[in-house]
Amino acid sequence: MFDNLSALDRKSGLVKSNRTLLSASGTKMSACGQIELPMSVEGQTVTHSVHVLPELHEQLILGIDFIQEHGLRHCPMHSKFYWSEQCPVDHASVLTLRQKTVIPPLCMKICTARVNSNRVAGDCSIASVLVEDQPWIWGGPVCAKMQNNGVALVELRNVSPVS
Repeated sequence: MFDNLSALDRKSGLVKSNRTLLSASGTKMSACGQIELPMSVEGQTVTHSVHVLPELHEQLILGIDFIQEHGLRHCPMHSKFYWSEQCPVDHASVLTLRQKTVIPPLCMKICTARVNSNRVAGDCSIASVLVEDQPWIWGGPVCAKMQNNGVALVELRNVSPVS
């Protein structure tokens, strides 16, 4: 992507840097600089400070810092990113955790969730779980079987490599 910027943009916006970053595989990569880059994501244009990594094999990787700073949301059930409060694709049920739960990085946990729907005990709902202010924590899609007390057990994952 940086190769696609005009020479003028590269000279005027690039702030030199010798910062070293770790890839998901643990490989150390040296940044040659940082630049404020306008980009369009799902129809919305935002500007974000990005590190320029000549050794990177992808054009661009948007990380958790981007997701948090700009409020981008992800629906794991539909594999879609969106900006609104709720996934634009309808959900069968809404699940709410009954208690605060800590899931360590790159781990999963079985949690009890309240099922907010018109389902009765024994019914199954196809649902995905999303923590709005922590989009790297998700679950589903799952077939959540409603118990007598209006709850279901769901598997949640923390897909972030950091706490």
